Amino acid sequence: IWIGLHDQKNEGHFKWMDDTPLYTSYMQWGPMEPNDSNDGEDCVEFTIKVPQRWNDVPCNERRPFVC
Repeated sequence: IWIGLHDQKNEGHFKWMDDTPLYTSYMQWGPMEPNDSNDGEDCVEFTIKVPQRWNDVPCNERRPFVC
């Protein structure tokens, strides 16, 4: 599920879709994430594949989303 978080403008500096920065007081990254695999993972999903954690993935992958 897309959660509206990305680092498309500045690698490693995640922001929400409204341009609010991600505050480090709450982060739920899966193990070894975010890893920007192949320099192409700029959007963040919530996934059950990585024990219900955040995972960075390419932004062009289709996913359900939450608002």
